[in-house]
Amino acid sequence: MSVYERLLAPENLNYAWIKAKNLYRMADGYVDRGEIAAFELDLENRLELIRRQFKKGRYRLKKLRPLPRPKKISKDQPEDRQYYHVAIDDQVAWLAMVNALGPELDLKMEPWSYGNRLYRPAWYERDEARNSKLEIGPYRHASGHLYRKFQHSWPLFRRHVTLTARMMVERRKLRDNEMDDADRLAAITAEHANLAYFRTGYWPDDNPEGSKNDLYHASIDLKQFFPKLKIDAVARSLHEVNVSDDSWFTNLVTSMLNFRVDMTGVPNSALENVVPQFQKGSVNGIPTGLFVAGFLANAAMLPIDRKVAEKLDAQHNVAHFRFVDDHTIIAYDFDTLCEWLLWYEKLLVNEGVGPSINEEKFDPPSLGNWMERLKKGKSLGELKKKHADDWSTAILETKLDGKNPTKLMTKTLAQVSTIAATDIHILDDDDLDERLKMLEWLLLADIPEREIRPDTRASFAAGQIASLVPVLVQEADGLVDAARDVARFKAHEPVRSRSTDEELQVYKEKLAGLEEILANCMKEDAENKNILLGRCFSLLLQSLREYPGKARLFYRTHQYCRITGYHGLRAIAEWLKDTRIAGQAAWADYYIALSMQIIAAGLLATVGRLMAMDALQSDIEAAASHLRDVASLDNNDFRVPPDRETWYHAIGRREFGVALLQVAQVLWDKPEYRPIARKLSALSNEYLHFASDGKSDSWLDATGWTPGVWAHLAENSLGTGGSLPLHG
Repeated sequence: MSVYERLLAPENLNYAWIKAKNLYRMADGYVDRGEIAAFELDLENRLELIRRQFKKGRYRLKKLRPLPRPKKISKDQPEDRQYYHVAIDDQVAWLAMVNALGPELDLKMEPWSYGNRLYRPAWYERDEARNSKLEIGPYRHASGHLYRKFQHSWPLFRRHVTLTARMMVERRKLRDNEMDDADRLAAITAEHANLAYFRTGYWPDDNPEGSKNDLYHASIDLKQFFPKLKIDAVARSLHEVNVSDDSWFTNLVTSMLNFRVDMTGVPNSALENVVPQFQKGSVNGIPTGLFVAGFLANAAMLPIDRKVAEKLDAQHNVAHFRFVDDHTIIAYDFDTLCEWLLWYEKLLVNEGVGPSINEEKFDPPSLGNWMERLKKGKSLGELKKKHADDWSTAILETKLDGKNPTKLMTKTLAQVSTIAATDIHILDDDDLDERLKMLEWLLLADIPEREIRPDTRASFAAGQIASLVPVLVQEADGLVDAARDVARFKAHEPVRSRSTDEELQVYKEKLAGLEEILANCMKEDAENKNILLGRCFSLLLQSLREYPGKARLFYRTHQYCRITGYHGLRAIAEWLKDTRIAGQAAWADYYIALSMQIIAAGLLATVGRLMAMDALQSDIEAAASHLRDVASLDNNDFRVPPDRETWYHAIGRREFGVALLQVAQVLWDKPEYRPIARKLSALSNEYLHFASDGKSDSWLDATGWTPGVWAHLAENSLGTGGSLPLHG
């Protein structure tokens, strides 16, 4: 089947929609859920419109909308990441394009390139001799995955780096008894992918006198990778696929890469600290926010990677690894390492793909200082004499013991993988406590960034804590027995007409004693829960203060409040006020409105859990507690000042107002929840402003979408299956 046929196949467009829906579900930033619901309501027609444009060979992209995201604090100032909102039609169209041509291009990519590789199912099977065999399936779309899973990318990348260092000093492949189970599986994966470093005889078997176990390593990254990548570099690489009608494909790719920007609805206050700045008109690089941006970046890097592979094969004295824009290089001697870096920098310039090496992010930093001196063109001997301290420091800090490369070890990643793979529901109480201690250490420990990025580590630990705590929050000792004792005793209440006053009094006194025991157990249970919930929430809030630019961590903190029912929303609001006072107003604005969107989605999920027929009592209590926490909010807790409100802040505000109203209507049928419903309904009036004449289009004016769109979104979240009444 040709690219043309694959692209236009109805199932391809449907798979693209499934992937888009899954990617939106996992997003950690603003998502226009109304836009998604409207697309799904008109799915068949919207997919057909995309297909017609494909068939004509010309696709018209909707304009991108600026959506700057918090990144980091640089020189005591907040720095935002350049990010865009991409229309859902264009996300689906690009996913369909990558479904059609991606597998062919992905197979051309080097095995030492790990990040944003297309999804393929992979598993290990054991033969009769208990030997593990790797099985990798074909490229699949029905699962909804675009890229390979985390355990098949970053941890594998770091483990291959470590194993390669060991093979370089051994000058041969490692034997099974020299590796642990995880190493052996990683080696099997490398051999299956034909990673050159793991081939028999790849590393020279001569061992120069004095080299011993010393190797030299460096980590670099490319500056402003996605914004700097040139669109024509992407287009050239996409043309490496075999197509029968080159002019049709050229026109289609050209039109799909014609990214333009709509700057309306974004005041200057939201754009002050964006690096690099948004440009009016066209986008020069690959827009971050496009789901397939990572794949397109890998495609653009194909000619670079190919030249690197050729040089590696010619020299056999350097190992080069790439994870998106992060590179790790290992060499047998320091001068070779420096020569390689100088060559790679020139290669980037000569190939004209756009990005360059970030001079501020050499690891170790001393190597960056020495590389700057080398680039000035003076003789190496003269430089070594004149800057002997810089030279010796760079040598010392890049050196590693190849037999025991602790600088490259992946112990943290091994722990992360173990935690992620363990089912918490099969652990006993002691194991659960130990797991919480390990997660607390992972959240707060000072671990080298080369093992795992601190914000990524904190986000992972936060997510695990949010899932673990509801399991840890168990009934206090004796609570269940005390409740059963009361129930059994009540079942044998003496019949008043057949019992003496003395017997009735004895029963009453004993029942009171049992109920007192139960009340004490319940009080102890509540106190223990509050202590545990408060302790874990404090951990999450502390890590959020440490890594305020990590949106995923912000999500986890909100998720914790929703799942556990802990009343932490006011504390989050207070942190946001402190953020504004500290001079980070744009970040406060971003997270305030994002909070409204997160709470809005969580409200619908919470009510669904509250109403579920099979809900556990602990789930019902947590859900009701979270609803009370939301209902107790003041209308100023999460509010962006009107003069600073952007189009995406407005989305968060509207979604919050609609969700409050929807949930209030659902709860109104339950008398015990009417006080909460009344408060939620009143709060919604602070965020939604309907026309006083009650016209049918007032919903569109006040919320941006029709009642039918919001009803569809609610029904998907609640699983009601019926119509949900909505009125202003």
